[in-house]
Amino acid sequence: MRKDVRRCLVVLAVLAAVAGLYGLYVGIFMPGWETDQISAELGRAYERSKARERHGTSLAPLSPGADVWRDAVNTAMAASEAVQTAETVAEWRQAADLWREAIELMKAVPASSEYYPLAQEKALEYQPNFIYTQQRAQ
Repeated sequence: MRKDVRRCLVVLAVLAAVAGLYGLYVGIFMPGWETDQISAELGRAYERSKARERHGTSLAPLSPGADVWRDAVNTAMAASEAVQTAETVAEWRQAADLWREAIELMKAVPASSEYYPLAQEKALEYQPNFIYTQQRAQ
């Protein structure tokens, strides 16, 4: 019985060490991983849930531009994935087209949307990706 307890304690100690090392890794090699954007999104979700409670609705209405924002993010993710595997000129051209579309969609997020400031930032951030993939497509 004592060996089982000792074995459990060793396993727990190893798991705690692994968790600590993972936290250290994230802190060193992935700074900003838990960014203000995540906190902001959680805050918006909290506010939407409070609005639902106040108004007695099951779903809060989507903010203006939420669909455009979602499409822009999905297109940027597709572009990022396309770059990972692109080898031929046609594949690089497809990745460039996706980056162009993601930028255009980000710019199309209406100014009244809660996503507008971040969308404008992302449109600028994606520009070097578009230029790089466009160069590779030539």
